[in-house]
Amino acid sequence: MGSRMELVPRLNMNALQWFRMCILCIAEFDIDPAFYHLMIQGDSALLLIITTIRISDIQKKIKDSYFYMHGDARLLSIRVGEIVNQSADICGDRPAIISCEKLASGFLSIGLRKGDRIALWSPNCYEWILTQHAAAKAGLILVNINPANQAAELEYCLKSTCVMGCLKTQDYYKILCNTIPDLPKSIPGKLKNSNLPNLESVIIISDDKRNILNNGNKESDKMLSDIEKLIQFDDPVNIQYTSGTTGSPKEGFGFNLFRPVNCVHLPLFHAFGSVHGSLTTFLYQGTSVLPSATFDAISSLKAIENIRAASSASLIKEIRDELDIPHVQVGYGCTETSPAVASNRYVEDFHNVEHSIMQPIEYTELVPVNTQGELCVRGHNIFVGYWGDEEKTAEAIDKTHWYHTGDLAMMTEYGFVKLVGRIKDMIIRGGENIYPLEVENFINTHPAVREVHICGVPDKRMGEEACAWLLLKDGMHLTEEEVKAFCKGKISHFKIPRYIMFVEEFPKTESGKIKKIEMTKISIEKLNL
Repeated sequence: MGSRMELVPRLNMNALQWFRMCILCIAEFDIDPAFYHLMIQGDSALLLIITTIRISDIQKKIKDSYFYMHGDARLLSIRVGEIVNQSADICGDRPAIISCEKLASGFLSIGLRKGDRIALWSPNCYEWILTQHAAAKAGLILVNINPANQAAELEYCLKSTCVMGCLKTQDYYKILCNTIPDLPKSIPGKLKNSNLPNLESVIIISDDKRNILNNGNKESDKMLSDIEKLIQFDDPVNIQYTSGTTGSPKEGFGFNLFRPVNCVHLPLFHAFGSVHGSLTTFLYQGTSVLPSATFDAISSLKAIENIRAASSASLIKEIRDELDIPHVQVGYGCTETSPAVASNRYVEDFHNVEHSIMQPIEYTELVPVNTQGELCVRGHNIFVGYWGDEEKTAEAIDKTHWYHTGDLAMMTEYGFVKLVGRIKDMIIRGGENIYPLEVENFINTHPAVREVHICGVPDKRMGEEACAWLLLKDGMHLTEEEVKAFCKGKISHFKIPRYIMFVEEFPKTESGKIKKIEMTKISIEKLNL
């Protein structure tokens, strides 16, 4: 693999402000027992401060930029739909989730079949976890949709994955009606819409009615029993919208693989929330605490205090300094890695974040090229591909099954990996991925805008914020507030640029390409960041 040097490290930035997804480490060959239980807990929303592992821990130097983390634990072939049953066999006298099989049977009774896609558009709630396990039992592929999505974004998600059924909370009914005008007068189970021809059923999460739970019958119960026997552990089970720099989000889908108390303050539609907040908890017969439908700092801290749920924070350094917490474990990963690649060991000392050293999880290989190059990963945790997009899948996963992360890294002779920057232009704001082109295309629809380009700038709280540069048409006038008002309610709130700059020109290459790195540097200087 040849080095990729298109992008250089950003200048004049504190690493704390932009090292969110760009963190990785290589460590000793023997895995720490405490680390095993944390090996799939990494997520881009949690990565800022990394503890280091002493060079003396490494047994020998390496010559090539290649590392394989062996493991002694046996990989499980258990299917997601079996997790609840297995946990019930171990501790069946403890309450977990109720009506899982009834809901799975209900899904089959309305015509959904193995391999069909069912979208879940909801904030964190008990029904989210119930649906996740019930869909897996019925052989359905769950499509996680961001509850912050607006009508256009929702329509894209439903179209791109040919969703057959959709679950939503009552709060989103009006938005869905904008996408499907005939919804209010449609017959249940017989929805017909030319815009979304595959969507036939819409199920509302409500305390008032439980029709879908009571809709199962002997026929659907038998069908469920037959389907459970047919499901394989490598069947697709989940479609997760992931990152990219070429426009709309891509749909990654993963395998059907896989007695702590976890405070799930992260959204369940994210890879980390759905895997660690739900699946892993049931795998270890643990408890998931959902403090609130959306993130609320007070309720999350109360849950941690009252129920002793372990908490991971995105601003690790500030929490360390203010609360005097001696040990923090964090991870590196992304949606395509389900969602973890590496994690630091349980060590005593914090170290400079610039060292950014972590240990791979078991059975994964990390291959950044010599000096600076693209970081690539291979292992059992890599996703299957992008749904319905073989070209994008081939770009991300090469013929030898290496996943190309798009992160620029370098490996030392001791196997340590330091992330230098990102090859892609994607902006990561508090764990949410923002595609500049998607937001640019929307703002360009404003009648006063001639051209717009967006770059990322550092932010102490969110890690990174979007900064929009606007060139207006002759004779037109806009204010920052008017631009944000134009975006509000039409694109997700986290995609609305925090900073708006009105310019006369953009930094460009001789071929006319926008120099995003130069934009970021200028923005930092003008905004005094």
